[in-house]
Amino acid sequence: VTTIGKKAFNECADIIRVTLPGSIESIGEQAFYNCSKMELTKLPSDLKNVDKEAFYSCYKIEISKWPSGLERIEEGAFEDCFAIKAVKLPSTLKKLDKRAFYSCTGITELTIKSGLEAISAEAFAACTGIKELTVPKSVISIGDSAFSGCDALESVEISKNTLSIGASAFTGCPFTEVKINKRCSYQTNSFPFELTEGQRSVWHDISE
Repeated sequence: VTTIGKKAFNECADIIRVTLPGSIESIGEQAFYNCSKMELTKLPSDLKNVDKEAFYSCYKIEISKWPSGLERIEEGAFEDCFAIKAVKLPSTLKKLDKRAFYSCTGITELTIKSGLEAISAEAFAACTGIKELTVPKSVISIGDSAFSGCDALESVEISKNTLSIGASAFTGCPFTEVKINKRCSYQTNSFPFELTEGQRSVWHDISE
């Protein structure tokens, strides 16, 4: 078995525990949508693609190990998966779509290895447990509201290669300073503080 098809177990509310074979490479759209009682601790080792809303509102899944060859996480794939505590995205990941981990309030550890070029809109919005973020050097853009409402996010390191930061990207986060490339474009509400002349000291040119 290499694929779990679209809506294969959609809203199967009575599924308690599932073990996925390591040979699975793709999990289809809404495959486990709203399987709210389902427990899952390990994704298949060969997994490359997690399609749209594949694990949407799977409240009890706890992913302790992320596949080393993961390539795509589509829109809302893990949205409202409250029990996930650590997200470790490999260097093979090429697409992290919007709302991928939206409102995963249990995440306290987030690691994104260099390779991904864009963090899409609302990808980690309302993830209220994330305290630290290091944006890898491969990331060129951070989408609208990508980390909006992450109200525990106190430390943010943005790569000098990041050249675009969307509207409300960090709205509601408690950090008070950040470094960005002087060529980076951003919106007036991209950050949790307004960039008035009196606050320019929190900005540093790291373009060199």
